[in-house]
Amino acid sequence: MKLLKFSIFFIFFAITDIFAEDIKVIELHPFDNDEEYSNDEILNQEEVVNDALFNTDNEENNNSQLQNDISEEKLNPENLDEVSEEVVEVSEEVQDTENNFKIFPVLGYWEHSNKDNLEYLFENLNNSHSKVINFYFIDSLTEFSKAPKLYTQAEFDYLRIKTLIKMGYKQEALRLLNDLSTYESYKNFYDRIKLDSYLSNNKLSEACSFKDTLQEDDEDNNNIILKVSIFCSLLENKSEEADFLNSLLLDTQDKDEYFQKIYYNLKNDVNHSIDIFQGSFNESSYALYSAMIRIGNLPFPEKFLEFDSANLTLSIILSPSTEISLRLKSAHTAYELGLFNAESLSALYQSVDFSTDELNNLQESLKKYSKKPEMGMALLFQNSSIQLLPITRLESLKEFWNYAVDNNFEKLAYDVSKNLIESTEP
Repeated sequence: MKLLKFSIFFIFFAITDIFAEDIKVIELHPFDNDEEYSNDEILNQEEVVNDALFNTDNEENNNSQLQNDISEEKLNPENLDEVSEEVVEVSEEVQDTENNFKIFPVLGYWEHSNKDNLEYLFENLNNSHSKVINFYFIDSLTEFSKAPKLYTQAEFDYLRIKTLIKMGYKQEALRLLNDLSTYESYKNFYDRIKLDSYLSNNKLSEACSFKDTLQEDDEDNNNIILKVSIFCSLLENKSEEADFLNSLLLDTQDKDEYFQKIYYNLKNDVNHSIDIFQGSFNESSYALYSAMIRIGNLPFPEKFLEFDSANLTLSIILSPSTEISLRLKSAHTAYELGLFNAESLSALYQSVDFSTDELNNLQESLKKYSKKPEMGMALLFQNSSIQLLPITRLESLKEFWNYAVDNNFEKLAYDVSKNLIESTEP
């Protein structure tokens, strides 16, 4: 059964990557979108999804048959491995008396997997269109599992952490590594993750304290510890020390021009925009760049939203120097992540400074924002909110909703406009 699940995971993610533009996976929900789910309902929902995806309806019968097959065959050291290839784990049946359904837990999800298959799977993984599938897979990665054959536990833990980060689940990776018993085996790698987390979350005092406990990694050619030391010296108003450390950085022939430009702006209290693509930069230094940009009140480039949306969306939204279209895009991302509510998003829509001409010529304005649909959403929302007559408000809301559907903002549009609907007299 677990081999079947593993195969379905691999095939699903591979197909999603190749045919991402042609195939859209529809999430399976047995409840209405506006209902608040209880924990029991969520458990039931996951049970339905698992049955649909992995054909677990006959799992009880399969397990009984497997148990009979195993009991009939005399297991000995010679044939045990052969049997385990076919029977990865016989699940223990558990009865849930409150919800009146049976659960068949599958423990040790990865431990009998083939190393070559795992490495190929993890190297080619991409997020699917289904949140349910993503949640199920990430949950299977973060739960403790014994290492597969030919892996040490430290190697497998490292592979899990690296895969989570690659897929963008940095918070899950951080929670996992904080509980690892094999931390010391890959200490430099894990220390960098923790340092980046402090910088991305604007915990600068923790970052400066933590970097003092680190040693420069011999394999790291980006001088990240030295750069963090320069930044910390600036935070402590030790400008001469910061200049001295920066001179040491330049002596290493460091090619990070973006860091030097931000450093110059911080030193000279300059807050004009810096194009990250004009000159060289290091992708491994995004967390440090984001912390320096926040301190200097510099405009965020869009690249930072791609780097760490979970930690940087709110910083971008609240940055008055950042372009409003990027702040709106970040707000939409934060809404999808559950970090920004509809009421706050509607307030941000209202804060966009559209001209009277833009509001009076909606179709021309929407053409102008064809590549920035978040601006179109704000424009149509403002147009709906200024309508006085119920009929004109409903007509403008209909246009807002249609535009939202065309740009895949349907659920967001309903939540944002809910107050406008309720305040409209029939």
